[in-house]
Amino acid sequence: MTSRRAADDRRPGDRSGDGAAAEGLREHRHGDAVWITTPAFEAAGHALGLPDPAQVETLLALAPAPGPRGAGRAPTRVERLPGLHDPVHVRRVLHGGWLAPLWRGRIAGLGRVRDELAVTMRLRALGAPVPVPAFAVARRSGALWRAAVCTVHVDGAVDAIRLLGSAPAPDAVADAARAAGEAVRRLHDLGLRHADLHLGNLLLRADPGGWRAWVIDLDGARLGAPVAPARRARECRRLLRSARKRRLDVVLGASGLEAFRDGYRAAAREAGPGRATGC
Repeated sequence: MTSRRAADDRRPGDRSGDGAAAEGLREHRHGDAVWITTPAFEAAGHALGLPDPAQVETLLALAPAPGPRGAGRAPTRVERLPGLHDPVHVRRVLHGGWLAPLWRGRIAGLGRVRDELAVTMRLRALGAPVPVPAFAVARRSGALWRAAVCTVHVDGAVDAIRLLGSAPAPDAVADAARAAGEAVRRLHDLGLRHADLHLGNLLLRADPGGWRAWVIDLDGARLGAPVAPARRARECRRLLRSARKRRLDVVLGASGLEAFRDGYRAAAREAGPGRATGC
């Protein structure tokens, strides 16, 4: 069922779309620019001027951040926007793999953008350790699109690549790894199949009550029944491979790896009996 604003409530050049409405998202267009927003961020987006093409272009104008690229291939930045208390984390949506350069920063359609926002919304509603979804912007480029997804910035958190690369104390490594294991297990039990779970997609923060972890970048992720043990094991092995690739497995160490596994098992014990294992 399509949810549309009344015709007299639309802004000039703005029309609601059909594809995202079933998940509670709202889609607005202005010429070749598109803005897909969660309900909580619609007013702030209008205050910013979205979906005006100039404002969309500003958010799309991302270059890779200087320093270590801890969050994967896609360029990102943190942006403060009018009407929002918290800044948003803006991430370009790109094709990965060996053929990525041929796409020249473009994607074939907006389905994966809508899906990422919708999956993140559903997980947040379940209390999952994922960021708060805000909105996405896109602009047509011939038959293709340039797009970016915005989530609320997790203040004070760093990804696992940066954390392990900062020469942390062994106790901090173990506590952070345990929190990461708990977060991954929680998402597996909720049925999340992450398309690219690596160290850069784990955010970690030391709070007064202990370490917290979030799983980010749900581009291509899918929700369904609790994840089967074989898939759980593959995703956990992918995390370890990403540590080895960057020579951070030495920092993680056997104690850190065991702490991750202990956190994964602890989350299962809290969830109750009958849960599948895997990591």
